[in-house]
Amino acid sequence: MLSAQILMLSGGLLLAGPPNITLDNNPLKGSVEAMRYQNAMLDRLGFPRVKTGADIKNLYLAGKLVRVPNTGKGYYLNAKVRAETKFLYPHALRYLECVSEDYHRRFGKRFKITTLARTGSMQTRLKRLRISSAHANAGEMQSGHLACVAFDISLKGMTQREIAFLTERF
Repeated sequence: MLSAQILMLSGGLLLAGPPNITLDNNPLKGSVEAMRYQNAMLDRLGFPRVKTGADIKNLYLAGKLVRVPNTGKGYYLNAKVRAETKFLYPHALRYLECVSEDYHRRFGKRFKITTLARTGSMQTRLKRLRISSAHANAGEMQSGHLACVAFDISLKGMTQREIAFLTERF
């Protein structure tokens, strides 16, 4: 399925079993190899990268992006997510809804989404602050957030079981 091929959570990796996950040992954190693969897939499938908030708005007005609700059955958006970036492609939103509903059924709570779409300037700032290794306009090293197909889930406050559950899905 298309969404399974291109959707990413910080370059998610599959694990054999639940690891001891820390900030330094996070299997959901992206890697250079994962980023290259993701960008090759996005290019092959023809996904444009947004540079500005106007690009996001134009994709939305053209019916290509959908607005992500502030809350869903198994997720909620961090209050810091800016209104102009609360957009994803429809298949990415469906994937978010499926994963979050599974999470809610299993653990009885919702997880926090910290990022959806990003503009080029937002990505450049994250790169400059060393929060992200992805570039805003560097071909195979661009963030999937610029293609409006990625979302980040906060792991803060999650148990090892919850993190392992999410890891298996990405």
